Amino acid sequence: MEHSLDAAAKRDRVPVATKAAELLRLALEIEEDLALGAIAMQRLAQKGKPIPHHLAWK
Repeated sequence: MEHSLDAAAKRDRVPVATKAAELLRLALEIEEDLALGAIAMQRLAQKGKPIPHHLAWK
């Protein structure tokens, strides 16, 4: 894994620490997307009556 990180940093002409931080940030965004997607799927599976947009934001 360290070799891959070194290679990616060299390819992008950035320090290894910068590349590591960039990849970590991307991984956390993906994890967040997956978690929010799971929540959305649970909400869509519920059989309740939807709330109109103008009432939801009051």
